[in-house]
Amino acid sequence: MEYNDELWGRHRRAVHARCESMRQATRDQVGLSLAQKVPCSAPSQLLGLNQVVEIDRDRFIASVEPNVTMEALVQLTKIEGLIPTVIAPSRATTVADAFATATFGSSSFQFGTFDCAVLSLEAVLPDGQYVMAKLGDGDDADRLFEILGAPDSPALITLLEIALTPAWGYVEMTYWPVSSVSGARLRMEPKGPNSLILDRAAVDESTDFVDSVMFD
Repeated sequence: MEYNDELWGRHRRAVHARCESMRQATRDQVGLSLAQKVPCSAPSQLLGLNQVVEIDRDRFIASVEPNVTMEALVQLTKIEGLIPTVIAPSRATTVADAFATATFGSSSFQFGTFDCAVLSLEAVLPDGQYVMAKLGDGDDADRLFEILGAPDSPALITLLEIALTPAWGYVEMTYWPVSSVSGARLRMEPKGPNSLILDRAAVDESTDFVDSVMFD
């Protein structure tokens, strides 16, 4: 899914409209207090910001609007042979909600929570100012990341750049039966090179994801 002028043009027009709307609200001294009570993902529903704008196969990055669901994101990235490094468990979760709530996925042991998969953000502040922040691009950008990611943020996230990883057609799975949480933790600890195969760790450099289920 390469660069598409139409998709990017539609996105920029939507962002511009929201900037103007929030500036007008500020000028009228109306809307700022309301915006502070609305989660960052809610106002974007009014704009229909629900498109995957671009998938860059060379950089392994997807440019995604905030109301795109996890199901839609995975479906489109898989066409390109890629998937997000972290996938929220619920297919209906939007990328904005997954970012704001630091959602876990089965690959979180390796890549962290979903917010760790977000490489950059663009947003509109309550006064209508357009801002963009890249993860790790200085203290100011990191603080802006924290502000935009807060569930009660008054800002409107309009685009997220999400890290991708290759999607394989098949996976090799190994089941390790355990009888306790401490046993599961022990199974995941690194072992020495001379360990018996029965004592081998369930996680090593070749492991891509880990799921665990414990029944009473």
